[in-house]
Amino acid sequence: MKILLFSYRFFPFVGGIETVSKLVANYLTDRGHEVRVVTTTQSDSNNDLPYIVLYKPSVIKILKTILWADVILENNPCLSLSWPLLFIPKRRVTVIHGPLQEENGKSNALQRIKKWWVLQATRALSCSNEINFRKDKIDTIGNPYQNDIFKPYSGIKRESDFVFLGRLVSEKGGDLMLEAFASVPNSIRKESTVTLIGNGPEYEKLKDLARQLGIERNILFKGVLQGEELARELHKYRYILVPSLSREAFGIVALEGMACGCVPIVADRCGLEEAVGRFGFTFRRGDSSSLAQMINSVLTDHEKIRSDSSEIVSHLKQFEVESVCQKYLDTIKNAYVK
Repeated sequence: MKILLFSYRFFPFVGGIETVSKLVANYLTDRGHEVRVVTTTQSDSNNDLPYIVLYKPSVIKILKTILWADVILENNPCLSLSWPLLFIPKRRVTVIHGPLQEENGKSNALQRIKKWWVLQATRALSCSNEINFRKDKIDTIGNPYQNDIFKPYSGIKRESDFVFLGRLVSEKGGDLMLEAFASVPNSIRKESTVTLIGNGPEYEKLKDLARQLGIERNILFKGVLQGEELARELHKYRYILVPSLSREAFGIVALEGMACGCVPIVADRCGLEEAVGRFGFTFRRGDSSSLAQMINSVLTDHEKIRSDSSEIVSHLKQFEVESVCQKYLDTIKNAYVK
């Protein structure tokens, strides 16, 4: 098949949608399908990918690529790219990666338009039940993580307590995490550390906050790590903290930590709970005191959670690239022949 993948953001940027889009595009190409990616991402890099990527293309190029394709995979509704499909009917699979309604069930005007657009697709998917607004019409397929990189590595001592992995932006809850850690009695947390891996606009603010809270000696900033270097670094920690303030649709970061042996501590009432299953801890999203209680609890009892490793492996297997991407391919084939 000739498959056109619409992805609002794409490699070389790093994030949830970018990761999923690249993994799916690679998988489809490896299975003998001809893939082209259209994205609003602007990049001058020579990426050496085994398929054509059109970065911020003109309308003419988008139209030509749509006419070329047998089927469209729209990885999250991106109307700025896919609007020509209103006039050029094509079989389309659209995947939801973000909430299209508030927690009270209400949607704003743009969300209502996107809901309508999703339901016009030949097939529709959602990355979690948390954001699936029509379970009778939309199938749920969890996001994949790079299981060839995030996996057990031998010879690394797990001697540190907490790690945070992600962009340092306000919605990821870095400030809430530091406030929660600071409120744990010093007698319990004095030898413990929180390592932040990543970068972003909140970097200086978080460093200042750590100083203000008097915990700067306990807070370490590692910067950006990727690939096997990142996976090996994760092996040094007992727990991965995912304190998102926003309603996360899924949570690939939590899977990556789990695959490297970290126990996840994640915000509740979002897709993070689906990602970790029963193999982690949750706290009330946006509540620093709830997170502080959880940190206090695990520091006073490191044996609090010890699940059978074979059960964790089984849980993670459903989110491996082969498992998830084959489901994508099956859905695309179904849409193509429908």
